Amino acid sequence: ASAAATVALARAEGSPARCAAARAAAYLGAAEVTGKASGALAGGVAAALTALAGPDQSGDVQRAALGGLRFIAARDDGASPSPVLAPYYGDVITALCALLASSSGPTKLAAERTLARVLRADASPDAAVAFLASPAAGALAKTHLTEANVRRFGRLPAEEADEAADFGEP
Repeated sequence: ASAAATVALARAEGSPARCAAARAAAYLGAAEVTGKASGALAGGVAAALTALAGPDQSGDVQRAALGGLRFIAARDDGASPSPVLAPYYGDVITALCALLASSSGPTKLAAERTLARVLRADASPDAAVAFLASPAAGALAKTHLTEANVRRFGRLPAEEADEAADFGEP
């Protein structure tokens, strides 16, 4: 029921409702990572957060969705690749690279930080290299996930002060 409510909220009009949907999806994804929810949620969570990070959303909704992806990635004990997000890397990473190409300022920085956390670029470039070698990696990902960019993403700080307030423990 909570997954269906999150999807409905993501389709609601207005930024506040969609930001709430991003937070709800993040908590559902984190519950799956910690074993408090079934594996059936991951596809819906990844799809909701990817859609909310899309170019048709406002900057605050995009940043909330990106924060949600980082929240999930931070909860999986440093596994590389992320066990919840890895099956959806094709969609998630492509959406993040599209956001890099179409945004600027705080949204672009948030997309870079999200790529770093989802791919574990701060620990090793292995997940990025494996993704780029997979059939899911398109031209956009290959353009943005260069060796130099992955190293730079890995040096970005893990979280911002406002993110800690938005995505504290439920």
